[in-house]
Amino acid sequence: AWLARYNNQIPISDTYQALGVYYVLEGSTLGGQIICQQLTKQFANEIQNKLHFYHGYGQNTQTYWQQFSQIMNHHFRHSHLTDQKLAIQTAQITFEQLRLWLNKE
Repeated sequence: AWLARYNNQIPISDTYQALGVYYVLEGSTLGGQIICQQLTKQFANEIQNKLHFYHGYGQNTQTYWQQFSQIMNHHFRHSHLTDQKLAIQTAQITFEQLRLWLNKE
């Protein structure tokens, strides 16, 4: 019910909301790496050329995630609890919006 008030939009009006969205998007690059590894194990070479989406940033994925983590730590080190809650809420909205988008028929 709390999501309905956003009308299928993700509110981004400050840095902490943007960080909440980026957390979800950047985190998906790590998840994509795991999905790619599992699919490669199961299907070997027959699927390898179809996994480009899951490669994220390729060999740079871990490095970029570490850089992003440093940015997050910098912003949240001295942030107020309300800013942290705002980032978490925006991340939750982003997850939910992605779920709704992926489940559209």
